[in-house]
Amino acid sequence: MPVEETKDWREYITPRNVGLGAAAASAYPMYRYIRRPIANAIAPGQRFARTLAYQSKPKTKLQQWLERQLYGADELHYTFGKKAPEKPAHFKGHVYHDVPTDAAHLRGTSESASVQPAHLKDFMDLEHDKWKEYKTFAEHVPDALPKTQNLADVFKTLGITHVPEDLEGRQAILRTLQAHLKSTHNGFYVKDVAGLQSMGKFPNEKRDFAKLYERYKKSTTPEKLHKVRQPGVATEDWEKTWYRERDKPHFSGHILETLLNDPSKAIVQQKIKVRTPFHPLSVGGLGKLNPEMRIHVVGGRVDPSMASYRYSVPLRTVQPTHLNDASAWVQKEVVDKLPPHLRNTSYAMDILPSHGDQPFQIVEANPGGMSGFLHPDVDPLATQRLRRLITGQYSPGFSAVAAVPGVAAIGGAAALGTKKVQDYQEAPPKFIPPETPKLIAS
Repeated sequence: MPVEETKDWREYITPRNVGLGAAAASAYPMYRYIRRPIANAIAPGQRFARTLAYQSKPKTKLQQWLERQLYGADELHYTFGKKAPEKPAHFKGHVYHDVPTDAAHLRGTSESASVQPAHLKDFMDLEHDKWKEYKTFAEHVPDALPKTQNLADVFKTLGITHVPEDLEGRQAILRTLQAHLKSTHNGFYVKDVAGLQSMGKFPNEKRDFAKLYERYKKSTTPEKLHKVRQPGVATEDWEKTWYRERDKPHFSGHILETLLNDPSKAIVQQKIKVRTPFHPLSVGGLGKLNPEMRIHVVGGRVDPSMASYRYSVPLRTVQPTHLNDASAWVQKEVVDKLPPHLRNTSYAMDILPSHGDQPFQIVEANPGGMSGFLHPDVDPLATQRLRRLITGQYSPGFSAVAAVPGVAAIGGAAALGTKKVQDYQEAPPKFIPPETPKLIAS
């Protein structure tokens, strides 16, 4: 009678069997991996709409449809320059408002805004008054902003109690002022407290105030700016004129006009001693790029993936480390130290790496969080990031694509270096200043 032999269990460990076992073991997890983002993204109450208070070019219906697929919102409502309807439209899902007043255009099942409605006035005051912004932040986070003075105080120091109306008399005042500022500052900018989209076009120690003011007064710019500042002028008309005049070399003369008419409406700010963060052989180092960064705060939270270099947005893909460090600093050293009504809201902070006690300093806090860098026309994925930060998920289509392992790997490579804000607390970045600090435009 034949005897049945018992095989040793190790004989079953063949390449074929190992492959089949691995496939079976990974089938369900892979199914869950692919299915979960889609299921979560289309869960009840997770539809997402966004109002946009920035101007946008007119879109065809096809463009609007493509935007919704790419930008990550089921609906996009452009409110720029539009009068609020008698009754706002209603959206079944979550609505994010660029500004709280956009609620007059669209309401949702649930809502959030860049600023809590109860504190809107406080933030509008900060947004439209850079002197108040500086004093507010200096109270809670000293040295986060560079030294700033109100020009009214400077005028008192100089004993200037009267400003003449004639050109020569005003030029004499400006010469006295500039000589004083040069003696008391290691580089400076003069800004109007309104902070109207100047794009760095400020009088500074390198520009002759008297000559700049004369060129400004003899140009057509004063008359054009005066016209668009009148009540009833459409926002679009103001923007077109302002942007056109801003490109002219004498444009910053309007700030000198402001301080001569009312010195309390202007400030002088010490230039930040900029620490060049890029390695000499990196993309940023070779290109000698401006390291100023835009760090977004939404609801008191900083998301490093929403940060970018102000003057080279694509650079964040290849050199994200400095953005991560700046994001961590803003969260830990600025936002977390603010009182609740200033902390649990939104900002679009402009940051520069700096020498001294602080590794970074704030150029502008931009309270309210309205940022062109979050506009879909500038960054197509900005709304996707906002949606994920607020609701926890990307849009269904984006989630489905991101669920594919290969695409996820590409996306991970694009976000290479993005780390949690808490990492800053565990391992503060090392800051190695160059030998000679540079002063660059803020």
